[in-house]
Amino acid sequence: MTVREGERVTLLAGDGSALTVLAGETIRRAGAVLPTRQIVGLGFGDAVRLLGQEYRVVPPLWTDPYQTLRRGPQTIIPGTIALIVHAAGIGPGSRVLEAGTGSGFLTLAMAALVGDGGRVTSHDVSPAAREIARENLERAGLLSRVDILGDPVERTGARDMDAVVLDLPEPWAALDASHLALRPGGALVIYVPTTTQMERTMRAFDGRFTAPSGQEAIQRAWVLSKGGEGLRPSFEGPAHGGFLISARRM
Repeated sequence: MTVREGERVTLLAGDGSALTVLAGETIRRAGAVLPTRQIVGLGFGDAVRLLGQEYRVVPPLWTDPYQTLRRGPQTIIPGTIALIVHAAGIGPGSRVLEAGTGSGFLTLAMAALVGDGGRVTSHDVSPAAREIARENLERAGLLSRVDILGDPVERTGARDMDAVVLDLPEPWAALDASHLALRPGGALVIYVPTTTQMERTMRAFDGRFTAPSGQEAIQRAWVLSKGGEGLRPSFEGPAHGGFLISARRM
């Protein structure tokens, strides 16, 4: 199978970095102009050298675009995203309501998981954030599964949703809207960066939901020692990935 012009492919380097491109386009990365015309006609698994770097041309994973997405508002790290989509039970065919699209990093993951039969409806009141999110989702080839709206989530008309995911400064103000939007048994997952927000949100729950569960998301990287033997934690230390609150609609 050969790569066609305009086809979405990943250029995979030996260090694990991945660059998702549309074959034939010219892109700018780290101040350099990278033409990809020579990818057209190659087969998956073929090697190609671009600007002195050797890559393998491979079919993209849905996670590959994360390495080159445009960053605007604060983004959620991949380890925390994994916890959120697991707590929300998102899978093929899921109908998901999100509030706080931001740069679309979490939106992208949910859009990938719901498949062609599912749908993500995402609210963000910031026009700049919506523009960045649309650009990132288009880059990943997933925009067709997402509706990005500018109304506050409190005004949402969404109903019978399988999951609601909130990333808002005051998520306790969106509990009524979340209850109305969810089907019975649907999952509510809330991301907050501070313990103050976490406590206030958890205390705002009532009998319309199951008792809320809270957890901290922590990610710690490990690296091979340069001396030839041994494995050690990264000097960057554990990364605080925020706090998650989860519950289900009764």
